[in-house]
Amino acid sequence: MNRTTGANERALGVWLLVCCAMILVMVVLGGVTRLTGSGLSMVEWRPLVGAVPPLSEAEWHRTFELYRQGPEYRTVNPGMDLAGFKRIFWWEYVHRLWGRLIAVVFAVPFLWFLHGPATAPAPGPRALAGALAALVFVTLLSGGLVAGLDAGLAYNTFPLMDGRLLPEGMLALAPAWRNPFDNVAMVQFEHRLLGLSTAALVAVFWFRLRRTGGPQPARLLAHAMLAMAAVQVALGVATVLHSVPVALAVSHQAGAVVLFSLALWTRFELRPAPG
Repeated sequence: MNRTTGANERALGVWLLVCCAMILVMVVLGGVTRLTGSGLSMVEWRPLVGAVPPLSEAEWHRTFELYRQGPEYRTVNPGMDLAGFKRIFWWEYVHRLWGRLIAVVFAVPFLWFLHGPATAPAPGPRALAGALAALVFVTLLSGGLVAGLDAGLAYNTFPLMDGRLLPEGMLALAPAWRNPFDNVAMVQFEHRLLGLSTAALVAVFWFRLRRTGGPQPARLLAHAMLAMAAVQVALGVATVLHSVPVALAVSHQAGAVVLFSLALWTRFELRPAPG
C-alpha cells in the first residue's frame, strides 16, 4: 500500500466515523423531539430560509399563530402559551438543523471520494455476521414504528402482554398487511420478538466466533455486541415497564444505533483477506 492510498483510507474512515456519530446524535434528538411532543411545532417547511429561527418577538408571535391554527395545537396542546411553544420549537428546530448539517457533512466528502483514487477491495463478510447486521437493522426499523404509534404505552408488562403471549387484536385491521405497520398490538409484539431474536443471534454469533476463532478485532467486537445486546434488552424491558419515560426511551434508541454500528464493524472485520 502506498502512502497516498493509506492517507485516503484513513480519511475515508474518519469521514464515516463522523457521519455515524452525527447519526447517533440525530437519533437521540429525534427521540427527544418525538417523546416531548415537539415534532409538529414547526408548521412551515422552508428548506433554505427555514434554517433561520425567529429573530424578533413579532416573528415569534407570527410563528406561534401559525402553530395555533394547526391540529396539533387544538388536539394536543390547547391553551399553550408562547413560552411553552418556544420550548418545543427549539427541539424540532435543532433536530431539523442537525439533519441538514448531516447532509452537508456526508455529501461534500462523498463527492470528493467519488472522484478520488480507488481504496481497498470491498469487504466480503461471513454469512452469519451479515445476517446479524441485517436483523439488527430490521429491529431498529421496527422500533421506529413503535415510537411513531406510541405502541410502547399500550402494553406495560413483560414478558406477557396483558397476561397473554399473543395479545388480542393482533390481526384486527383490514387489509391484513396493515397490521405489522399500523396495529399497536402487532407492532409492539413484533418489536419484542425481533429484539429477543437479535439478542439470541448475537449470543450464537459470539459463541461460534469464540469456538472457530477469528481476527482479534472481530472477537473483541463480539464481546462488545454481546454486552450491548444485553443492555438493549434491559433498556427495552425497563422502558415498557415504566410506561416509556423519555430518558429510558432515548437511551434505548441510542443503544440500537450503537448495536447496529458494532454489527457493521464486526461484519467489516470478518471480510476475507485480499488475495
